[in-house]
Amino acid sequence: GEALKRLREGRYAVVVTDLYVTRGQEGLESIAALLREAGTTPVGVMSGWPVDDEVARAAGVAFVLRKPFVLEELVRAVEEALAERGKQGEEEAEVTHFL
Repeated sequence: GEALKRLREGRYAVVVTDLYVTRGQEGLESIAALLREAGTTPVGVMSGWPVDDEVARAAGVAFVLRKPFVLEELVRAVEEALAERGKQGEEEAEVTHFL
């Protein structure tokens, strides 16, 4: 809920979220609203659950990090997502961190 509110109120360069699975939802369904609200903002997910890369890409996910991962993998994935966004001519967004 908080992430959706913040996406409505501001602009972000990239969003990274944990892919959580709740009762009645599977896989990417748990972040479907986040993906819709993000629009052109790249959304990356991290998960200990199996995630099919092709399915994730088709849903609009920029990258998937499988737990456990090292910090360098996160940095590289975010840099690649930002580079791709830059190629598409997206304007820079304010960088804000929140949990």
